[in-house]
Amino acid sequence: THSFHQHVVRWPAEPNDEGGLDAISSTNFTTPAVTNPIDTQAISPGASYDIIPEGGAGSQQGSFGDIIFHCHLYPHFGSGMWGLNRVHDVLEDGTRILPSGEPVLALVPLPDMTPPPAPEEDRPGYPFFIFAEFGLKPPKPPLSVAERDWDTPHAPTELELNATQVSPTSPTATPEPGAFFVNPCPPEAPRKRFEFAVIQLDAEYNPTLQWHNPQHRMYVLQEDKEAVLSGAKPPEPFSPLLNVGECVQWDLTNDLPVNFGGTAFDQAQITDEVSQHQHMIQFDVLSGDGTINGWNYDQGADPGQTIRYQTYIQADVRTVSFHDHLFALAHQDNGLFGGSTIHPAGCTFHDPTTGELLGGVYPDGVAIGKAATQVDVQCPGEDDDYRNFALFVQDHVPMFQPAGISSADDAGFVTDDGVPIFAPHLPSSPDDYGIIATNYRAEPFEARRDGDPADRFNSRVWGDPATPLLRAYRGDRISIDMFQLSFEESHVFNLHRWSWPFEPNDPASPIIQAQHITMLEYFSLEFETDLENPNQDGLRVRDYLWDYGGMDDWFLGAWGIMRVYGCQTAAGGVRLPPGLNPRNPIN
Repeated sequence: THSFHQHVVRWPAEPNDEGGLDAISSTNFTTPAVTNPIDTQAISPGASYDIIPEGGAGSQQGSFGDIIFHCHLYPHFGSGMWGLNRVHDVLEDGTRILPSGEPVLALVPLPDMTPPPAPEEDRPGYPFFIFAEFGLKPPKPPLSVAERDWDTPHAPTELELNATQVSPTSPTATPEPGAFFVNPCPPEAPRKRFEFAVIQLDAEYNPTLQWHNPQHRMYVLQEDKEAVLSGAKPPEPFSPLLNVGECVQWDLTNDLPVNFGGTAFDQAQITDEVSQHQHMIQFDVLSGDGTINGWNYDQGADPGQTIRYQTYIQADVRTVSFHDHLFALAHQDNGLFGGSTIHPAGCTFHDPTTGELLGGVYPDGVAIGKAATQVDVQCPGEDDDYRNFALFVQDHVPMFQPAGISSADDAGFVTDDGVPIFAPHLPSSPDDYGIIATNYRAEPFEARRDGDPADRFNSRVWGDPATPLLRAYRGDRISIDMFQLSFEESHVFNLHRWSWPFEPNDPASPIIQAQHITMLEYFSLEFETDLENPNQDGLRVRDYLWDYGGMDDWFLGAWGIMRVYGCQTAAGGVRLPPGLNPRNPIN
């Protein structure tokens, strides 16, 4: 199986449901009304799929530059399974030469499309406005970092300013940091800003066995950074909370050490940049992609540097996965990934235990971005609130344990970091290695091996697992957003008893009870809890097993509990009224 992904664009999973090539390629196309919008497609031998990018090449925002496509299974990507889709902003007749000495191939305009303008001396077109020297790293995008601000020696050049475009979705050519050449945000879009960092820490995945990753790397809000580093706040995947229609500023600071690896899992290496590449939403590929592809700019943050990206949440695509794109082979299995959840405009976010409103406003009037993997979403209509959970499955996670925890024989395998768990035969080799986890937590059978095997999942015997506990009252609407960003394997999510539509917006969708997911796919499971037992005097609390199906997933700890309370006592949660999910009024 492979996992095809192309940057910048997304497409309907079933194009015939959305009007086919002409309708989907229009810049007026918003988002699929029936089928699932996707930008990653799992494909196995003999399979085939039609990919029709929304808005055509460069998407609705009209982005131009080098747009990478690749297999998202990282060993495949790292072995060369990638290519470029070059979107030109000027007419190319085959007479020009790239800085490498290679010709720019001629490209004839389609007969029914308006041809792009011819290149001119003050508007040479991509990539000739980028001041770079062949064989060296390119510069940072204009305005994205402090060193390229207006009043610096490396301020935006005249050629760069002339290359800015008036986006179909934004009738302004005023350059903005993180969206310099094409700004996908309409002027009236509400603004939200996330100030966050990338950090390294020793993260414990299971307290019983003291399984830990000493070089765990992660995104974290600046306001939570010190608490996470000190151990006062447990680490969890960075899961920003977004509303449809928002223009989002992402201020990423690189707080990572430069040196990485030197363990049983990772060879010693220099990781001197980091980025945030986002899926599914609109951005400028030259300043908001978080990559260094083709002739594009270097869109990473150097050590101690802050870089800004800007994106537009044009439609309710439900989830936005993101990750570092500069040292992905080293970073993602070590925890450096995240995923936003998208919610209807006007909905607010609340702590599920206290009911506290999550949010605020910066002094410049921009909304303060918040993040949570478990949140209550309260919307302005009647009976339209729901509980939202974000689950991130991980495989190939480097992991160590202290000697003697599992066996006296561990002493023969001790390293400076402890005893490696399923280490590769060589550091950084493409073996199967490490563990499988969820949200930086695992509950392996190894921690429950003494006792009756029939009680492996029994909280009365072992207590609740270390993995996320999903809690709700009967009658609550539930949305579980599933992410898979680490690292190579496919998984199958199961939630015992419950079922959900495969395509939440399609009234004819198949109803399923298990969901296959591979690298960088994402799915939303939407359903309502119920009483199950019509006898009001029956059980007041029910636990339902969730897991990722495979025996390795179970054995290594990728499973947990969804707890549904039959009444509003001793749950530590906030009651939400019954009703419909505003995302899916047909259910």
